[in-house]
Amino acid sequence: MREEKSGRTDLAVPENSLGFLLWQVSKTWRRHFVAGLKPLDLTDLEFCVLSGVNHLTHRTGEAPTQVAVANYFAVNVMTVSQLVRRLEKRGLIRRRPHAADTRARSLSLSPAGKATLAEALTLADEIHRSFFKRCDHE
Repeated sequence: MREEKSGRTDLAVPENSLGFLLWQVSKTWRRHFVAGLKPLDLTDLEFCVLSGVNHLTHRTGEAPTQVAVANYFAVNVMTVSQLVRRLEKRGLIRRRPHAADTRARSLSLSPAGKATLAEALTLADEIHRSFFKRCDHE
């Protein structure tokens, strides 16, 4: 980033904006992440749902609801509902009525969902290491 003589950053030039740079990095990272998950036929958001269900289940000891997963990832509830339906059709997620709230659905990973998530987590780790290896973490 270039600074003007006044010590202020010239934000009229996009690459001088930290927000612009973060956006560019996140777009590039997402493109790598999506490509890396292709062998498992998973989108990045489907991966998020699988990993979110797994994480929330372990954290709370209970099957999370679709709303809990949506809130955890700050994603629209309808988007999560559509993703869950797709994952359920593929046999990766089980969706059952919630014990206490008749409007809610509890989510759990099927055995196939657990196996897919395990593979996806390995790929995600490889993608992260490959993408960020150029960064100096110091």
